Amino acid sequence: MANVDDLITPLRVVCVSTDMAIDRVETPIEEYIETRDEGLVVALPGRRLRWATVGALSLDDFMVVDSYPPGAQKLRAAFMNSVRSIENYDEHGDALRPSRPFQQADGTERFIWTLDELRRIFLRLGAHFIYELGYLAHERAMVEKTEGGCVYYTRPPSLQHGLEQIARQHAAQSRMSDGTPPNARSA
Repeated sequence: MANVDDLITPLRVVCVSTDMAIDRVETPIEEYIETRDEGLVVALPGRRLRWATVGALSLDDFMVVDSYPPGAQKLRAAFMNSVRSIENYDEHGDALRPSRPFQQADGTERFIWTLDELRRIFLRLGAHFIYELGYLAHERAMVEKTEGGCVYYTRPPSLQHGLEQIARQHAAQSRMSDGTPPNARSA
C-alpha cells in the first residue's frame, strides 16, 4: 500500500543513500523509496535513524528553485527551502534546525538554512543527503496525487551511487568483524 501524502503536510523521511542505521535486510528499500512510508523503515539494533522533516515548497519557493538549471544548484535550493529539521544529526542524538528567519509572501515567518549550516550538513552527512532530500522536495511539488491520495515517488538519480557506497561500507564492516584486515584482497 502506498503512502497517503497530501503533499502539504511535512513528510518525515530517512535518507536511504546515507543512513547507516537502516536495517537493509528488514527494510524494503525499493518500496520505501517509492512510497516514503516511514512505517517501512527498520533501524538496526542499538542504532538511531536520522529522520528529516521535509516541508512542502510554497509556490514562490518552487518558482525560485525551478529557475535553477537541473542538477546540484536546484537540489541545494530545494533542500534549503524545504527541510525543516534533521533528527539525530550527531552522535548525541541532537536535532539540527535551520536558523535564518524568512518572511513568506503570506506574511508568516519560517526558517531556512544558512550557507554555514548547509556547509556543516555537507561536511557531516555528505552531498547525497542534500541531493536525495532536495530531489524529494522538488518532486513533491511536481507530482500529482492519484485517486485516494497515494503518491509514488521516483528514485533520485544520485541514489544509486549512495547505495553502492553503503554496500561497500557494510562489506568492509563485515570483513573487519570477521578479522579480515580492511585492505586485504582475495587472491
